[in-house]
Amino acid sequence: MGAWPDSLVATHSGLRGRPDVDLTPAVVNRAVGGLVTLLNERGLPLSLGVARDGRPESRNLAAAVIAFASETGVDVVDFGAVATPTAKLAARIRGLGGAVIVTGSHLQPEWNGLKLVAAPRYVPVDIRELPAEAVSAGRRGRVSEDRHAARDHIEAVCRSVDVEVLHEAGLSVAWTGGVGAESAVVLERLGCRPRGSEVDVGLRLDADGDRLGLVDERGIELPSDAVFALAVRARRARAVVKGADTSRMVDDLVAGHGGSVRVVAPGELHLVGALAESGGDLAGEGNGGVVLPAVGAARDGLAAAAAILELLARTREPLSRVAAGLPRYAIRRSTIPWLRDGRASLGLDDLARSLGAAAPGDPEEGLRVEAVGGAWGLVRRSATEPVLRVTAEAPTAAAADALHAELRTALASR
Repeated sequence: MGAWPDSLVATHSGLRGRPDVDLTPAVVNRAVGGLVTLLNERGLPLSLGVARDGRPESRNLAAAVIAFASETGVDVVDFGAVATPTAKLAARIRGLGGAVIVTGSHLQPEWNGLKLVAAPRYVPVDIRELPAEAVSAGRRGRVSEDRHAARDHIEAVCRSVDVEVLHEAGLSVAWTGGVGAESAVVLERLGCRPRGSEVDVGLRLDADGDRLGLVDERGIELPSDAVFALAVRARRARAVVKGADTSRMVDDLVAGHGGSVRVVAPGELHLVGALAESGGDLAGEGNGGVVLPAVGAARDGLAAAAAILELLARTREPLSRVAAGLPRYAIRRSTIPWLRDGRASLGLDDLARSLGAAAPGDPEEGLRVEAVGGAWGLVRRSATEPVLRVTAEAPTAAAADALHAELRTALASR
């Protein structure tokens, strides 16, 4: 498929833009048509699940996806407003050819987007690699509604943990974000009920439910990197896949279990692909996205939350104390606006030359640097926003601050 407009973010993570500005009906049709052609080329079922998040614009975008897909002859199953991991699991359970999820995820309200997956593994489809032309089946596809996707996901999440242990603990849990009432139903099933102002754990799901944030019993938000680390501890995972900009906390924890960590480029596509190849126990990255194969082949904030709640129920310790027991590193993260793909690539090449390092082959994999004293840094182009992401980690705050500042200063001079 030809190049997308520079104002769009088109990557292995899908397509992001501003509705009626650059995420236009023609762009949506082009993406959906390419996915339909991909299904034809792969001999997959000509059927798609379509889901959306709770943003007001998502309803109209989902309706446009459904209309165009059915015009090309694809049978469409409308899942309605459900979380992204819910839709991916539903497509797999029902044996559909793929799915389109309309969501702005964690982005600002003026943005929205499409996430695409295809059978048989239901991993993300890189929108840049879609065929250029839509192939019509010569008939209009059927459109049906299926409102059981959330039920299936709830069952899968609850099966992944020991419900009896959680009921005995009776944790008080509050939550925000996500899509629909899934979180409330899961927490009710797990015996996690809020008790007035007393809260043991606060869960913060992003707008499409694939990332998790945690707030401890004191009302203090934990660093995003703690989410994956706590999930590793909860599952005592031995074979783990992590994104390249994820904290070394994970490596230390897995080593303590006698296991190993495979490092891949950031992004769900790479995490899920490596997990399938290795038959690993768990995958994730530092943004609160965790893949639990026992639930599904997708980053899943609610499944990660259930695993961490089970850990708290078994230890009978507050979240603050459990988090304090994680390996200690200082990590710094920031972003730098970088609207055009070509400029981002040139910026990383210039940065590599200034640091005496090899230029990155892929700007989304980024440029990694190792510094003295165990510090490391990574600069990469975001797969979801028009920015470069700058990450630095070190055993001490001073060292992390210094490396982070050095990388940002070097970029600013390019």
